[in-house]
Amino acid sequence: MTYFTLFINFIEVFLFSGFIAYTFNLNKKIRYTAIIGMINYAITNISSYYSYDGVFLTIAVLLVTIFGLIIETKTLNFKILFIPIIYNIIIILCTSISVEIVTYIFSIDISEIFLNSTIYYIACILSKILQLILSLFIYIVLDKYVI
Repeated sequence: MTYFTLFINFIEVFLFSGFIAYTFNLNKKIRYTAIIGMINYAITNISSYYSYDGVFLTIAVLLVTIFGLIIETKTLNFKILFIPIIYNIIIILCTSISVEIVTYIFSIDISEIFLNSTIYYIACILSKILQLILSLFIYIVLDKYVI
């Protein structure tokens, strides 16, 4: 596992935790973001260490996030289940869009992204930039309109 992987994982989990804390307007946003972010960061890095980024990683991160929300808000409703799942879909969407853009720009096959570390780094960074932009956009929309 490289320092770059640790860095990308850090950005992803703290964008996720921060988005959740602010979307739900938690009283202790920084505490929630720090605790849930660190737990999810550990889960993600353990998963990366074993080269497993599948469905169990997604479920584990979602469960930690949702249980953290339930503990913090002391409620369980559809929004608490729905928003983290939608945000996880957004992470997958950002990664997919990033891969498509990079393969188009460099005129390469998807499998070649992993063969060239520079192209892989570009795809990861682009994915996190898209995640940040979509996070801000969705937060503004959710904050402005009652859903």
